[in-house]
Amino acid sequence: MIPLRVSLEGFLSYREKQVIDFDGSTLWMLWGPNGVGKSAVFDAITFALFGAHRAGSGARNVKELINHHADKFIIEFDFIVDGVAYRIRRTCPRVGRPTREAFILQKYDSHSTDEIEVTRIAGTDGDDGFKEWVDRTVGLDYQSFTSSVLLLQGKSEQLLNVDPKDRYEILAELIDLSCYQRLHEEADKRRKKYRDESGALEQQLQSPAVCAISDEEMAAIEAELQQANEAWQRLQTEERRLTALIEQARHWEQAAAQLRTQQEELNRALDVLAREDEITSGFTELQALGNVLPALRRIVERRKIVFEKIQYIAALQNTCQHAQMELHEAERKQNDADERVKQLEQALAELRDKQRQYTDRLLELSPLVKDLEQIEKWQADIEELDIELSNLPSDIAQRLVEAEQLAHNLAAIDEALPWLKTFAHARTDFSKALNDTQDAAGQADMLQAQLQELENERALLNVRLSEASQEERRLLGDKTRADTTHSDAVKRLANFENASTKQVCDLCGQEIKGDHVQQEKERLQKRIDETKQICVELAESHQQAQEQLQSKGQELTALGERIKDLTKQCNQSKSEQQQAQTEARQQMQQLRNAYQTIKNPYKGRVIAIEPSEDTGWLTTVYPTESDLEVLQQELAEKDAHESNVQQLRGDYNKWQKLDGRRGFIRQQLEHLIQSVDLEAAKKARDEKAAIEQKRQPLDSEILRKEQGYEEGKDDAQQASEEQKGLADKFQQSYTKLERERKLHLKQ
Repeated sequence: MIPLRVSLEGFLSYREKQVIDFDGSTLWMLWGPNGVGKSAVFDAITFALFGAHRAGSGARNVKELINHHADKFIIEFDFIVDGVAYRIRRTCPRVGRPTREAFILQKYDSHSTDEIEVTRIAGTDGDDGFKEWVDRTVGLDYQSFTSSVLLLQGKSEQLLNVDPKDRYEILAELIDLSCYQRLHEEADKRRKKYRDESGALEQQLQSPAVCAISDEEMAAIEAELQQANEAWQRLQTEERRLTALIEQARHWEQAAAQLRTQQEELNRALDVLAREDEITSGFTELQALGNVLPALRRIVERRKIVFEKIQYIAALQNTCQHAQMELHEAERKQNDADERVKQLEQALAELRDKQRQYTDRLLELSPLVKDLEQIEKWQADIEELDIELSNLPSDIAQRLVEAEQLAHNLAAIDEALPWLKTFAHARTDFSKALNDTQDAAGQADMLQAQLQELENERALLNVRLSEASQEERRLLGDKTRADTTHSDAVKRLANFENASTKQVCDLCGQEIKGDHVQQEKERLQKRIDETKQICVELAESHQQAQEQLQSKGQELTALGERIKDLTKQCNQSKSEQQQAQTEARQQMQQLRNAYQTIKNPYKGRVIAIEPSEDTGWLTTVYPTESDLEVLQQELAEKDAHESNVQQLRGDYNKWQKLDGRRGFIRQQLEHLIQSVDLEAAKKARDEKAAIEQKRQPLDSEILRKEQGYEEGKDDAQQASEEQKGLADKFQQSYTKLERERKLHLKQ
């Protein structure tokens, strides 16, 4: 498997989309401080392939892989297996179910991934189908992959530390041990088969119906058999004796018949002979017969019983002989079946030995044949690569260098042009803001001077107003006192007029006279007139003072409004000055930032050394509007040139991949050719083909023999069961025969 590209978005530390392209070289290195996300790239690869990572593979752990500032993560992994490019795409939202899917990439180009034709692989959108596809395509599981292909951080020795069983499983996936595995499975299958057959035979031997016979038991059985034969001989002797007795009894019967005949003749003769002689002779014969007949009767009865017993024993003996013959026939059939099974086993063993020899030879020839096939495949691959490389320009590297240099210049223009425009605009705006600052400062100074004059005038007016206010308050007090004096005078006159009607004055106690009354009235009236005149004069003076105070107040108010307006104008001028200064500082900062961002040679065209004073920037001329227009015209061809560069870069990458692959294959091919005897490998291939051709009928013959062997085993098993049944039958018949013989001997 050759990785081509990894795309991460929202995965661990990669919030924004990040693409890592491995195409174009055979060696890559990810470098950076701890925590920047190097291991996350490899976590993305293992998660894309196996849905597992260092933290586990559960659904909860998968959600934890989403970046804290993202709602989901998207992983794309492009790789090549056996010359075919694939893409795996996995997504996992915070809310919802994760997805996975695999695609085949047509005409892969890492620099234009949006234009790649993708074909979805059916069945990979499900978890089981996706796992099956990964097992079939990659050929490794997660443990094998992280133990051999992608070593996890701190676990590079995992392959050495695992159990031998797990290490074997990992190596079996890395190295094609399938032929040895099949050989092992076949051997293990046969071992189990023979073990089962052996177990079945052991169970038959351990059955209660079949018991092992020791030498002692065999000797005892032979002794019993000899005793039985002796008993049989005795029975045969007894049978002959009884047969002789039966023959003797038959003679006795014949003698009795003759005796009866003679008796009849004797009776006939008695008619002739004398009576005495006949009685004497008959009595003598009758007495003799009376003595013989009871014994003859017993002999006949005994003979009948013995004959019946002999017939029964003979029948049992015939049954035993027939059962024994059937048993011998069954034993013969079993022996024949066992012999046939043995012959089949021997023939099958010979065939399997020959098959094993073929297999061993094929295993010996397989590495050479495999190397030869690999050499021929690599030679064909090199021819195809040569054809593909011949379709590409021979000077594509030089073309790409020139195009990339021009692209670099256009990229520099593209990068510098916005900042040059920003610099030019900031310089113009800075000059304008500087002029506005100076104008606002002059206006503010003029307004400040006018404001100071008005403040001085207001201070003088405040003093005059204070004096007028004091005068008004003084006149008001005088007027109030004058009014009080006038009122007192009026009251005095009224009181005097009331008191003048009396004889004696209530005030002074003197006698009131007419001339005195008149004089006093005139004096009081004069006092009233004087105080009234004073009140009128003071009222006029107070009125004038109020009017003057009001006038001063109005004048002061008007002056305050003027000062307020002037202050507002002054503040506005200061604000405009501050805004202009702020604008100047901002434009200067923007100008400096733009200058710092601009790279050479355009930076040197602006000014060689950065001025220490802000006004020093106004001495620069570059870039002018015409300079910017020239750069803009050059930049207008960037898109077309970038398309050309991408085309050249794609061709160059293709050439580099093809050339690198051709060099790699040539290196491997030369190394393999040096280590392989080609003539021997070709002979090995021919021999392997011949062996495989011979092996097909051999396998068929072995299969036929195995079927015959199974049938023979079934026949042997059936014959064994039949022999066992007949042995039981013979044993029962023989036991019954022995019992009858013993009873017969006792009788």
